[in-house]
Amino acid sequence: MKKIITTVALTVALMFGAKAQQGEILGGVNLGYLLPMGKFGDAVDGGLGYGISGKYFLTDNLSAGINANYFSLALKSASSYSVSSTQFHLSGDYFFMTDEVRPYAGIDFGMTQYTFDFFGGEVKENYLSYGLGAGLMYFFNDNFAGNGMVRFNSINAEEASNYLSIGLGVTYKID
Repeated sequence: MKKIITTVALTVALMFGAKAQQGEILGGVNLGYLLPMGKFGDAVDGGLGYGISGKYFLTDNLSAGINANYFSLALKSASSYSVSSTQFHLSGDYFFMTDEVRPYAGIDFGMTQYTFDFFGGEVKENYLSYGLGAGLMYFFNDNFAGNGMVRFNSINAEEASNYLSIGLGVTYKID
């Protein structure tokens, strides 16, 4: 856990410390839906959530970034109990075009934490997670863009916990 937090902190420091160098810096917020799959989907219903992201363009087409997302879910067997998913991921995205329309594909790696609320108590479980995704960013003007994305993630756990996250958001380019 300490290694993941240290890696995230160093990535954020490098992203914002590199502002004076070449490349764009983007910050965004999104709303999304998490769809559990496989054994995870048998026990948990999908849920809504939100997130923030930051990207630094290493080249015109390649970005490195960080994402943090939160989703509220429910157990299928007991709807009065809740499950939430908090994700912290480092990401790399390749943008196929650099115009106002920017389709992209990427990978991410990080930590997913599930918080189960049973009988007034909480149980938290942390897992390594990784995934693949694709999206489309459209710039309305020089600084504001809309962003749609789909990511498939897998959790490194004994029982495979896969999920698909779908999101829509807005992005701001920091000059």
